[in-house]
Formats: sequence, C-alpha cells, structure tokens
Amino acid sequence: MDFKGYSVAGQTTSMVFQNQKICFDIAQGLPFNLSAKFYCLTHLHADHGAGLNYLLSQRSLFGLPEANIMLPASAISSIDTILQEWMKIEGFQFSYNLIPAEVGMTHHLSEQWCLRPFPTTHRVPSFGYILYRKKKKLKAEFLNKDRQQILDAKSRGETIEDEVEAPYLAFTGDTQIEFLKAHPDVAKAKLLFMECTYWDEKKPVAAAREWGHIHWQEVLDHLDEFSNQHISLIHVSARHSTSQVEEILQNSLSAETRQRFSIFPRPM
Repeated sequence: MDFKGYSVAGQTTSMVFQNQKICFDIAQGLPFNLSAKFYCLTHLHADHGAGLNYLLSQRSLFGLPEANIMLPASAISSIDTILQEWMKIEGFQFSYNLIPAEVGMTHHLSEQWCLRPFPTTHRVPSFGYILYRKKKKLKAEFLNKDRQQILDAKSRGETIEDEVEAPYLAFTGDTQIEFLKAHPDVAKAKLLFMECTYWDEKKPVAAAREWGHIHWQEVLDHLDEFSNQHISLIHVSARHSTSQVEEILQNSLSAETRQRFSIFPRPM
C-alpha cells in the first residue's frame, strides 16, 4: 500500500492512494495529485479544494484524460462557474466531469473497487468516502460440498458465488464525530484516515464541535467503537507540534492500541 500526501488543519489536506490512483482532497493543487484517475473532494474549503483550477490546468497542459471529480452536489454549480471563468482566463479548455456525491449512491471504479460517499457534519456541506473491495465468496450452500460437486453445479449454470464488499479504506474529511454511529462501515474499514484537529484543553471539545471538528478526547471516549486495523489521524492543528501529539498518543493509549494509530504526514 502506498499513500502520498500531507495535512495541517486550515492550511492543506490532500492524500493519494497510489495503488488505485484515487485522490482525496487536493489542497492548493499539488504535483502528486496529477497522476490520480479519480478525485474525491470532501468539501470546498480552501485548504481542501482551492487548487482545482490549477489541477485541471496542469492536466490539460500534460494532455491527461478527463478528470472525474466527486464532490458535494450543492457545490457543483458554483465550482463549474468558477472553472468556466478560469478557462476564459487561461485561454484553453479543461477536461473534467463533476460527479455529485449523494447519500446512498455507489460509484463503481472497477471490477474490484467501488466508492460510497457518506454525509459528514461540518460548517459547510461535506462528505467522507468509503472505498470497498469487491470479492467473490462461495455461497453458503456449497461450503460443505466437494470440488467436483461445485464444478458440476457451475457447469449447470448455477451461481456458486456471491459478490461481497468489504470496507477497505475510509477518509472522513472535516467532520464532527457523529459519523461513527450513522455510518458504521467507517469504523470497520481496514484503514481509516480520520480528522482529529484539537488535542488538549486549550481548545476543548466544545470548541472543536463549534467549528465542525473532532477533539482527541472524543476519539478516546469512542475508542472501543473502532475496529480498524490502522487509523491515521489527519488535519492536526498547527498549534500542536508533531512531538506533542506523539506524546499525547503515547500517554493516553495502551502499547497495543498505540500501534494502531499514526499521525498523517505534515509538511515540513
């Protein structure tokens, strides 16, 4: 697995899942964004989406294919207007397809992968995203049959497998913590990239919630609800140094649980 990106609250957030060329948020438009095949914007605050025109301009410059960009449906009209104006300014066409993120939708990326947006609670309309891996699983009625019986059933045209979807990766974007109960697959994903902006009493839980963010204390309060193999914490406030956050993790988690958490890279 190969991930590239960095995140600091209010400054910049972007991550590319290199294996599948999926980019979550684009910050100010960063060189490593260009190679993605699919873009997921959680919301359009500047630190998450301001570089859209730059990204599309660069893709046009390099002759890259049409960019598929999923974003909150409520922002599409405004973003399209902005991009149309930028194309006039630059004097050439951008190639893009804006896809509305809507509750309950499934977007099939390939035979092996599909994507589902889920609404989050922030100061503006926002969505997180769950990436599912699709697999074939032998139907229950064939589990105790031998190989030849299964092959015979298949030759008769019987369906011997079910397609199952396992949550592989979840990316929350900016949000309050309520998504945990509303969208349980987020906490079941193998990998979770979750915002955690504030970490101590200088910005208490109430302040985090006022701005549509998560406080570390809330993560601790819900710790037993996370079954993720690994949780990478994004969007850490610039008021906290990496060493301070690492110390808080060390002091508030057991050694076993600490191994499941990391701080997503922050720009130097």
